[in-house]
This record gives sequence, C-alpha cells and structure tokens, in this order.
Amino acid sequence: VLPSLGPQTAETLGPGLPGIDAWQAAPATLPLLGADGVYHQGDATLELSDALLPSPAGTNLRMTMGSFVLDRGDNGRFSLQLGHFWTAGDPISTTTYFGVNRQLYPSVQGRLFTSDLQNQTQTIAGARAFFHPLRGWDVTAELGRAWYDAGLVTYPGANRFGNYEHFSIARHWKNDTASLEYHRFDPTYATLIAPYGIPENVWSIAWSWPGVWLKSNYQLVDNSVIGANRAGFRFRYDHQGKVLEFHAAYGDWRQLVPETMANASQVGFVDGFFLLQKNAFATLGRDRQAALYLAWHLPQDDLAFDGVEDYLSRPADAGQQLDVVATRYPQAVLSWTHHFNKKLLAAGGYGRFAAIGTWAVTPVDGIYGVGFVGVEFATGPKTAFLVQARRYALVGAPSIPYGPPPTMRGSTLIVDQRIAL
Repeated sequence: VLPSLGPQTAETLGPGLPGIDAWQAAPATLPLLGADGVYHQGDATLELSDALLPSPAGTNLRMTMGSFVLDRGDNGRFSLQLGHFWTAGDPISTTTYFGVNRQLYPSVQGRLFTSDLQNQTQTIAGARAFFHPLRGWDVTAELGRAWYDAGLVTYPGANRFGNYEHFSIARHWKNDTASLEYHRFDPTYATLIAPYGIPENVWSIAWSWPGVWLKSNYQLVDNSVIGANRAGFRFRYDHQGKVLEFHAAYGDWRQLVPETMANASQVGFVDGFFLLQKNAFATLGRDRQAALYLAWHLPQDDLAFDGVEDYLSRPADAGQQLDVVATRYPQAVLSWTHHFNKKLLAAGGYGRFAAIGTWAVTPVDGIYGVGFVGVEFATGPKTAFLVQARRYALVGAPSIPYGPPPTMRGSTLIVDQRIAL
C-alpha cells in the first residue's frame, strides 16, 4: 500500500486527500500469474483468462474466466461473465463451520469456531445491464448465481447454490446525482475461502472492524457495499461543485439467514460478521451505515470532513447473552490541504476512530485518535517524495475482564520516495 498524506475512513464517500500528479495511486487489484486474451469486433468484446491467484505456501488457487461485453454507447452496456475457481494442496484452517475437524471455542466474544477445508471448487455466472430509460436517468441490473463444493466437509452433499441481486436507479442533474440501490447477497454466493497473509491477520477480535469480509480472506466478487448473507437498500446523494463538494449515503441491510449451528454446517455457508447461535434461539441481525463527506475547495486550499458511522446489532433471547451484538463504529477525519503549486502540497488534520457498545458479554470501548501533518513534492520529472509525521493515541476500557486497558501512545515518521520507470 502506498502511503498518502493522511488517513481516511475505510468506507469513505470522498476521493481522499489530494496529491501531486507525480504521486502514483496504490494498486486496487491483486497480481495474477497467467494468460489473458481479448478480442474486439465492433461493439462487442470477448475476454478469456486463465491465471493463478495469490495463495498460502503449499496451496494453489486457479481461475479460468470468460466475459462478453456489448457496449452500445448511449443505448446501454450489457455483459455476461462466467468464472470457475478451484484450490489444491494442503488443507487450510478457516473460520467456517462446514469443514472437517470442527472446533468450537465459547468465549467472552461469543462462540468462535474453525474447521479445515481442502480442494474447494467455485463456479460463478453473472449478467449485467446498464441503460438510460429516460434522459438524465440510469438503471443498473446485476444478477449472479454461484455453486460451491469442497473435498473436506462434515456433511457432503449439503451444498446449495447462492444468488446475487443488485438493482439501482439514479437521477442526474447538472452537478447532482441521487441514487437508490437494492442488494441481496445469499450466504452461499461466491464464498470460496481464499486466505492470504500471515496468521496474525486471521485471528482478530470479533468486533475489531465492521469489514465486509473478515479473517484474512478476500472474496471473488465485489463486496464493497455488502457481503454474504445480507439484503437491503442504500440511498446516496452526490453534489460535485467547483467550490462545494458534498456526498451523503444511508444504508440498511438485514441478515437473511441466522447463523445457527445447523445453518453454518451447510457447505459454503458464510456470514462475515455474526458468530454462532444455538439452533433453538436463532435471531436475525442488522447492519446500518450513515456517511457524509464535505469539502470546500478554494483556489489553493481544500478543507474536508470525512465521516462514516456503522451500526451492527443482533438481538438475543433471554439467557443467550453470548448472542448479543449492539455496537457502533464512528469514524471521522478533518483535513486541510494547501497547494503551493503543481509539484508541492502540504496537508494536516486529525482523525478519530472508535468502537463502542457490547459484543456478547464484553464491553466494547476503544478510541483511536491520530494527528498528522506532511508534505508531498516532486523532486524530478519521474521522482516524488513524501514526508509525514503522525501522533497517535489509543484509549478505552478493557475488553478482557479484569484485564489491562488498551492504552497506547506514540509517534510515527513516514518517509517515502517514488520513482516512475
């Protein structure tokens, strides 16, 4: 990940802090090792790919994929895609409950669990249509279906296909756009477990961050809005003015299927957030998110506020305190950027990230604050330099009964040079 002049909320609506033209953006894709072929004929494009994806030592993950796109310009864009993925090699330990060697760890965080998987296969088929029904209106429709199986599972044959649905309608004005979206993401859609990184990435506190796909896995499909086992709506409004920039969004998604021990034993069943419940005490959880980005653009300065608040909740039956989830995650970054010229700019500000509430029988109370100041400048036609200082602090209540509070303070100096080849 390339350093930037300051932090931002993980699910920001804004473009991030400005940078000079010579500073390259961080790559947004994973590296592949394989072959790719593209054929164009008029408005149509056919692409075929075969590649190895990143995977831990002793394992392999391979992908074959084909896509067909028909781009008719103002008359719409239509596409079909089919992908097949499979793993080979050693068994891997995962935070699923449908593999073999299942382990259950009741704790103050809830019922943690692991199982081993091997020789996974996943097939995903999808179709997309984007068109303009009326002047100033956009409509998007996306449908997908996925099939999953694995060689090591507790209940062979207990797999079922999963579906994906996404419908969006947007209204455009001169500098404004309003959109309403509906997503449905089944708990068995595109859930092949593809781990990467090191074990420290795999084991994290259950409430550590409301990421869509946790436990050191990446998903094979886009989960930037919602992940597995969710359905709901999101409204968004954008104003892109020369002086005032404004983005706001609100989303409300419900859990589709409770993560009971029986449901989680189904081959391919995944929920990215909630932990196991007993079969007789199933309840459904809920995700909500409110986000706001405001920026005031002056001739040589940018003032910006970047705020997101996530809410995660699940009720519990009487006597089932381990099932309780009632947390919120407020995040905010206030920044100022000054442009001296096209080759030099400076930025400073403050960010605050918090986790507040209750998870199972554990109080969640942590606040991380960071102040930052730095400069970014070009040192030559193909070279750029970044220097930034940060002062951070973490405070809060103990998450382990009678344990120490999560108190930490320190300073960081970031120095990075980029050379374009």
